[in-house]
Parts: sequence; C-alpha cells; structure tokens
Amino acid sequence: MNITVYIQDELGAKAKEAGLPMSALFQKAVTGELERRRAVEVTESKANTYEVDMVDEEGRRYTGRIIGTRMAEGHRGEQVYLGEDERVLVYDPNTEGQWQCYEVEDAEEDLRQILDHEEYLATLSALGIKPTIDLY
Repeated sequence: MNITVYIQDELGAKAKEAGLPMSALFQKAVTGELERRRAVEVTESKANTYEVDMVDEEGRRYTGRIIGTRMAEGHRGEQVYLGEDERVLVYDPNTEGQWQCYEVEDAEEDLRQILDHEEYLATLSALGIKPTIDLY
C-alpha cells in the first residue's frame, strides 16, 4: 500500500542525506506503535475503580479514586496503575501531600526506581514498552 507521509523539510533533507531507509523506518515505527496499543488495550480491559486513602498538605484526609488497572507493587508498597486515560500513576501510601499520588513522566526510567526486576519487566511489557537494561 502506498501512503504519503509528511515530515518537516529540514528533517526530510537530513534523512535523505544520511541515506535512511524511510519506508523500513516507517514500517518499524507503525508496527511498534500497534504492538504497544495492543498491549495497553489488554491491560486496560482489566480496569476497575480503586479507592485510596489520601492526606493533603494540611493533614486533611480524603478518598482518592483511580479508574484503571493496578499493575504492580513497589519495594515500599507503592502501587502502580494504568489510568483509563493511559497515564501511569503511582500511589505511595507511605507519603502524604502532593507526592502521595503522582503521574509518571517516563515509565521506563521512573518505574525502575520503585519496582523489583520481575515486576518492572512485567509492568513495562503490559505497557507495550521494551525496556533497556544495563548489563554491568
């Protein structure tokens, strides 16, 4: 199938100059994105509503609601969720205030800090992410 794809002139010129195989790169990118979406779709199909105990900066208690899939538990009891909007959230019952529940910006890097190796690999796989692991 022939598809026309637009890329910025400067980027296109650099790619052409470098002799990049644009068709192969595009196919690889599309295949990777489709695999990621399939993995996330399977993960999202297990979504539930979770209620977690929260405490704000003033010490007031309330119930926070997360709609998504609980994916893993960290070293200190942190809970990792994939929200229905595909944001990765971490709830830390050992913390109060602003950082008790937060959005992960870089799942591959941030989850490495809180999950053991097996949980980390399983969680990233469920997110459709192929992690890079340092072997030293």
